[in-house]
Amino acid sequence: MVSNPKYVFEAKTIQKIELLVLSTLKWKMNPVTPLSFIDHIIKRFGLMTNLCSEFQGKCENIILGIITDSRLLHYPPSVIATVTLFYVINEIEPCNAVDYLNQFMVVLKVRKDSIDECHDLILELMGISGSKIYQTQTRKCQSIPGSPDGVIDAYFRCESSNDSLAVAPSVSSLPEPQYKRSRT
Repeated sequence: MVSNPKYVFEAKTIQKIELLVLSTLKWKMNPVTPLSFIDHIIKRFGLMTNLCSEFQGKCENIILGIITDSRLLHYPPSVIATVTLFYVINEIEPCNAVDYLNQFMVVLKVRKDSIDECHDLILELMGISGSKIYQTQTRKCQSIPGSPDGVIDAYFRCESSNDSLAVAPSVSSLPEPQYKRSRT
């Protein structure tokens, strides 16, 4: 055991050294994730209602269920967020889902081909057979909401949903996400 250490550092000094090392390595302290974009879109489109937390929770559950797959690293977080938002809105109000997707693509500046590829991958990860985003919807719409708030409200009034807070069965069967970083 050492009784008189040669060097003694204060906590602030250690923090400065750590920040210097991280900046030298060009590591980001607060990386942007798909969840950041979900939050941004919900705020941007004024989806701040009492149903917002359920809508956001469903998006988060989907992302956390699939994010551990390394193939998603090929897509920027904005694309993953856009596809996830589209998926949830498509369940809520399929008649307007493509319109919302187009708005998301403009706001987040993402390309349609990236969206299509990521959409197919996410459906595969969720165990759902793929279908192209722009195919016509077979479900009949009873009312068309005029705003994103209306989409969320329509979801929770939807007669085809027995449990409005439940995640899609294929998502809930996904394994819990691992929080360790994999080496690449």
